[in-house]
Amino acid sequence: MAHIAHTHKIVRSILLSTALLLGLTQSGYGFAEIYRGALTLDLEGRIIYDSNISGNALGDAGDLSDILFSLRPMLRYERDVGRSDIEAWFGLNFSRYQDFTEVNFNDFDVGFTIDAPTAASSKFAGNIDFRYYQDTGSNQSVLRYVQTQRFHFNVNGSYMIGAKTSLRFGAGYRMSDPEDIINDPPVEYSQSTYYDITLGVGYNLRSINTLFLD
Repeated sequence: MAHIAHTHKIVRSILLSTALLLGLTQSGYGFAEIYRGALTLDLEGRIIYDSNISGNALGDAGDLSDILFSLRPMLRYERDVGRSDIEAWFGLNFSRYQDFTEVNFNDFDVGFTIDAPTAASSKFAGNIDFRYYQDTGSNQSVLRYVQTQRFHFNVNGSYMIGAKTSLRFGAGYRMSDPEDIINDPPVEYSQSTYYDITLGVGYNLRSINTLFLD
């Protein structure tokens, strides 16, 4: 009987996943224009069958399965006109298990990229890249579901010092901070922090040949 119930659960999850893939996966709604840019809302839904929730999330022995329901709204702003391109976003991920509710989780994602507003004839080009987000997934080395907060901030630029030669420079900071969803027994993780400084010279090897035919 337990085997039959397990089979019914697998079939039900396959049918639900198929229905999702047939048209309920993702929708995008553009509903506003702000400073010559488009503001859109993306909505994505997922149904995932996890055949080994005990090994992937709980760290227990056995072969237990479950179904994960996930809803992911994302608000996005994009502007690609004028002297500066801008992209910014804010998203959430609400994920719920059908049976093992103790490993339910919420994630987020916020960030932006901005190109420097320079004239077309300018020798300088640059951009700023920022992202702060949280992602959750199974860590096979410890057989746990681990929730990690990540952050990065980068500034990059280049300056043309010749017809094909440019001076390139940049600086960045990255951080990741993992932790267990279930702290029983507790597992200690270390926070990782990185600093980057780059300086270099680039040379454009590309050439453009134009052929005119009468």
